[in-house]
Amino acid sequence: MIVYERESDFVMVTQDDHARVSGEFAKAWRNEYFVALDRKEDVELAVFEHDRGWIDLDETPFWNDEKRLPFSFRDFPLTPRFVFYKKGIDEVESKNKYAALLCSLQYTTLFEMIQDDSVPAFLYSEYERQQRLINDLNLTHHSSQEMIKFHLQVLRFCDDLSLYICMHEPMVHHTASEWFAEGFSQRFSFFNHEKITFEWAEKEKIILSHFPFSSEVVVKVPLKEVKKADIANYGIAKAYKHTPKKERVVQFVPK
Repeated sequence: MIVYERESDFVMVTQDDHARVSGEFAKAWRNEYFVALDRKEDVELAVFEHDRGWIDLDETPFWNDEKRLPFSFRDFPLTPRFVFYKKGIDEVESKNKYAALLCSLQYTTLFEMIQDDSVPAFLYSEYERQQRLINDLNLTHHSSQEMIKFHLQVLRFCDDLSLYICMHEPMVHHTASEWFAEGFSQRFSFFNHEKITFEWAEKEKIILSHFPFSSEVVVKVPLKEVKKADIANYGIAKAYKHTPKKERVVQFVPK
């Protein structure tokens, strides 16, 4: 679950809904800026499905007693996460091996720097999967490895762009220490490896300094605004269940 706090409520977006938004960015990616067009549908599938392991976990949110707010993807315990991550990647693999390879790489690169006893077993299992898929798909050549790196960067950029609009209130100024406050970390050769930054033009419009998409992109983020009073009265599970979904519409345009 993606969660941020406001004065009287918590804004909550499921990981799968966020992934659906990131998939829309992948679909809009400009062909001239894409390496190995024959893999584009595979990459799109990976971006759409990369967080499907969260579907069951996000069905009913959990309350973090220590922080007195709902657990989010930032602080949800790792051991159950890894069980569902594996399940999600397994499901992607049953549809498309290349998409599963990208999803697996997305998760292992996220956790390689995390110090926790539960991490090594997950990494080892996914490294084995990655090697098996690379061999099955005959992707051992250097050029194939470069292609995989590019497609993983596309996934990460689409993921981060979606995360930004799911994690933050529109038009709010962010401090330098906050995620994405200084732009996005992915660099692409067709933009001379320059950082992609953004600015809110208005409540429903973001201007990107560099634009990898074929045309303006409009996305709709499903979210719930769960009242703190309802959580106090009924508990997080019931309060979340009975809160109606809303949509946040955001348009992305070039500078």
